[in-house]
Amino acid sequence: MEYVPPNLEEHYTLLTVKEHFIVFWCILAAQSLTLMIAKYYTSDQFKNLKWYDKVFHIMECINFAFPFHDWDHEGGDGRQHYLRMLAARREVKINSIINTIFNLIFLFPLPVLYYSISVRHNFLGETIGTLPMENEAYNQAWISTWLFPLLTLVFSALQYLFFYLYNERYHPMARILEEYRTEAEGENKENEPIEVSRPDPELAENSERPQEAIANQEIAEENPEALDPQELNPSDPSEPSEPTDPSKTSEPLEPLKPSEIP
Repeated sequence: MEYVPPNLEEHYTLLTVKEHFIVFWCILAAQSLTLMIAKYYTSDQFKNLKWYDKVFHIMECINFAFPFHDWDHEGGDGRQHYLRMLAARREVKINSIINTIFNLIFLFPLPVLYYSISVRHNFLGETIGTLPMENEAYNQAWISTWLFPLLTLVFSALQYLFFYLYNERYHPMARILEEYRTEAEGENKENEPIEVSRPDPELAENSERPQEAIANQEIAEENPEALDPQELNPSDPSEPSEPTDPSKTSEPLEPLKPSEIP
């Protein structure tokens, strides 16, 4: 008994080859239009291009995400190069996200094929049984359905990671960015406000007293006959004042009247 393969369009793929071809070009056109809109709003250089240059650039970006110009394409100082580097990184990031989404959409026939195979495979397994080649086809469909989307995500992430490293750290002109970062960090340190702490009045008063004692001691050593520093500063509230003897105070005597003379 000769094996007669089933009709793929009827039992598995749901679409004919011609219909798949039309769907493919529709998805590709949608991807190109999405990229053109994204480039128009993220790249100033893309806006100034002629229409055919825009078409050629979009055709390249469909397969590989990259900016229209590298950040060292034009001159300028370190700050201008740094800003162009950030713009190129943002442009490639958006391009990579759009390509990843549409690449996953391009894989839609795999889940459809696996679902159709699994339904027919389970039906045959419950009735007359399955052939070894059918079991192999089922396993390959299951692996392909889960493996290729996963590989698409992994390779898209690696593609953006390699561009990120090249665009900034491993670029041939990366020294320009390093010099600009060094200058920017130096300016930020100079512009930082200096915090001035206000001294505590009690601590300041206590710190001045030992200095006054040392100064008075030096004056006493140089001139032993000098007065006591406390006498020079009698208004010091820290030392108690000596009590005054009332007997020593001299008051003017009033003259006696003639009637009071004996």
